[in-house]
Amino acid sequence: MSFSKQKPPILEVKNLSISYGGIQAIRNINFSILNGEKISLIGANGAGKSTTLKGVCGLVQPTTGQIFFNGQNLRKLSADQRSNLGVILVPEGRGIFSRMTVIENLQIGAFSRLKDDLKSVNADIEIQLNQFPRLKERLNQLAGTLSGGEQQMLAISRAMVGKPKLLLLDEPSMGLAPKLVDQIFNVINSINELGITILVVEQNARRAMEVTDKTIIMESGCLTQIDKSHKLINDPKVKEAYLGI
Repeated sequence: MSFSKQKPPILEVKNLSISYGGIQAIRNINFSILNGEKISLIGANGAGKSTTLKGVCGLVQPTTGQIFFNGQNLRKLSADQRSNLGVILVPEGRGIFSRMTVIENLQIGAFSRLKDDLKSVNADIEIQLNQFPRLKERLNQLAGTLSGGEQQMLAISRAMVGKPKLLLLDEPSMGLAPKLVDQIFNVINSINELGITILVVEQNARRAMEVTDKTIIMESGCLTQIDKSHKLINDPKVKEAYLGI
């Protein structure tokens, strides 16, 4: 009799703590994500959600703990080295280069692909422009003059040009009209269907839980619950605390 082995997780966070000065933002958290999963990370403001994403992608350094990506310890790798491996963040507030054009922002997204030929990069940019036709209409427009929704489209497209294996999204629906929120979450689903693993931090907890496989709940720098999203969305305590019910 043979038993199939479960594939190792694409991301493992072990005993991770991060401090800013004397304030401990994250306290000894542990979680893992399987390849191809969509995970939402929810919690109140200041719970440590964005800090968790920054720790994973290398923008802040942990005080203790380890982060493994496809079995490789990321502890000593810089943010750009992690990006080269496929760990890519779409930051809160979009982080687009406002004084550069749409096409220049997209080209910068391919900085980790210097070994790829220009034809391949341009083909991937074209895929993103087809995904968001409004960006295609504004290729030579300064990114800072785009609407909030268009800037979020650009931020996601720029990340996708970098060929992510693990896409980290920090508040992708923030400040967007409901119709644009629908479009952004549809795009997140389509990205995941390409086989890209997704970890999304989102204040719109209900919407995030509706489209993800699992949900991680964070309170005061600690993880309090990890479970299937469809279970947590029906949990009375979760409804009261995060869904306004």
